[in-house]
Amino acid sequence: MFLCLLVVVGKNWRESLILEKALISRFVNIIKEELEVMKKTLFVFMFLALTSPSGLAGDTTDVAASTTADPFTLNAAHAAGAAGTVYRLARDGQYLVNATIIDSSASGLHVVGAAGTGNLPIIQPAPAADGSLPNTYFKTTGTTVLKDLAFNGNGPGKIGRVGNMFEGNGKDQRVVVDGCVVEGFSGRGWGGGEMLASTSSGMRFHITNSIFRGLNSGNIFNGGVLRGAAGGGMSYDTLIVQNSSYFGSASYLWVGPNPSGYALFDHNTVANIMANPFFTPGMANTTITNNIFYNTQIYGQNLDENKGGWFGEDSARVAGGSYHGTISFDTLSSAWNDSGYTEANRNITVSNNVYYDDATVTAFRTRSLTVTVSNAAGDGDSTYTDQRLDVPWMNAEVTAMFAANSSLTAANNQNVDPGFIHTYRLNRVRDEMIAHSTDFQEDRATSGAWDWLSDADGGGNNAAAYDNMTLPVLEDFSYTNATVATASSTGGPVGDPRWGAAAVDDSKGILPEAITLDQNYPNPFNPSTEITYSLNSDSHVTLTVYNMVGQKVNVLENNIQTAGSHTVQWNGTDLSGRPVSSGVYLYTLESGNFTMTKKMILMR
Repeated sequence: MFLCLLVVVGKNWRESLILEKALISRFVNIIKEELEVMKKTLFVFMFLALTSPSGLAGDTTDVAASTTADPFTLNAAHAAGAAGTVYRLARDGQYLVNATIIDSSASGLHVVGAAGTGNLPIIQPAPAADGSLPNTYFKTTGTTVLKDLAFNGNGPGKIGRVGNMFEGNGKDQRVVVDGCVVEGFSGRGWGGGEMLASTSSGMRFHITNSIFRGLNSGNIFNGGVLRGAAGGGMSYDTLIVQNSSYFGSASYLWVGPNPSGYALFDHNTVANIMANPFFTPGMANTTITNNIFYNTQIYGQNLDENKGGWFGEDSARVAGGSYHGTISFDTLSSAWNDSGYTEANRNITVSNNVYYDDATVTAFRTRSLTVTVSNAAGDGDSTYTDQRLDVPWMNAEVTAMFAANSSLTAANNQNVDPGFIHTYRLNRVRDEMIAHSTDFQEDRATSGAWDWLSDADGGGNNAAAYDNMTLPVLEDFSYTNATVATASSTGGPVGDPRWGAAAVDDSKGILPEAITLDQNYPNPFNPSTEITYSLNSDSHVTLTVYNMVGQKVNVLENNIQTAGSHTVQWNGTDLSGRPVSSGVYLYTLESGNFTMTKKMILMR
């Protein structure tokens, strides 16, 4: 790039100096803008190089799924593999891991799901000989690529949860997570980190096209995505979270107390989060754009929690009335001078986001309640009234910082209900999170159930639902609001693109108007028949086959289904898989208060 600087001498030297300064300032800004574009472009090239087949160094080893005879195939393959090997896991396979896989090679670790049809391979914990589960699945020091994989942190039989999926221990380490589904981890908290943690500096995280769901534990704020394993914060060189979803979880999307090299949060859907999505008092050089934030910080806040630093606010600022908001950060202190950032070049852009809290969450966050705790003498209880506080998009102080600082930009952010089509699961999990928050707030201790998302997957609190990971995930964040569908920086939809936006602003044209149960086809049948039913909203469904004397023959459905049309097949067998005799059978659909029964004929 060649720049020409023209200095025009006016009537006096002061005018010339003013013009020269203006021109210099403009050229400096142009250079900064072009460098930023170059940096983003370089990130894209590097990401593509890492995730494309040609970008994966080393030989590829196909790892067989776990079997009863050979349960820990992934652990064994890594122990026997050479440095730089790419471990490819089979679609629809389950891979039990009973010990952390540690890779200290310079060439790093690459674990990918095979291409093709079928569900993602699932990495699942198994207890060690002493009954314990791994704290984490992977610890590495080199470049790490985790692509097209599913990670289940739930241990068998509700014995516990794995802490997190990954811990990076290498300086300037690059980590790529693409096309993954992560659920059922407890998090390891301030000293252990969350799903993607690090003990080192200069981390380069690229998280794309992934889903994080049901990350939580008995601790109110354990279970998040990005948090350091040493002292809470990580030193980032690069942090990109794009085209991904984070929902039904307890803790922060990003804990970054210190200024980062560059952070981009673009086209993500964040919904039903107990805590604030960002714990980032030292946020700098960050772009947050084209996202949906729905029911974040369900837990709410009060004055003492803010003063205690629960949400990253300085106690002096809280005393002045600056409570935490969804987008919140502090003024840069002298402790961060060596980061290279000052208030004048902080470079934060928050634009084209949609945020919304439903009426149930808002009412919960603004109520007052009576709290019962042990008295000072320890010989009884004492009570006090806790006035809860709502959570703004930005508090007054942060809003003023954006207005006064040209390096901070907040534009085109809208408080709009996206109009999610499928709300049964969304609201059910929200209500369980409110119950969990209430359990803690009433006596400042947690005693109730907290496996809300795993339990919801199976329609109840049962070990089978806890063990099994359902793929594809049951949630669907498609929405109907036309404003949200054109709210992005390019005039298109915001949020994770996988869900999409409906073409109309009226879900009546998309969903059935009523619950229906069709006649099976073919009828009579041999050896199998199909039964189709439709739901006008997400709901728990049972579809049961009975004989003519009312005895249960088989259960074809017993789970939560999304609104729309569904078809199941009955192959003429009973609950034990044995063929039943010819005759007339009844099939009954139940959903909430709805019940309908029809007849079908099996002819052998």
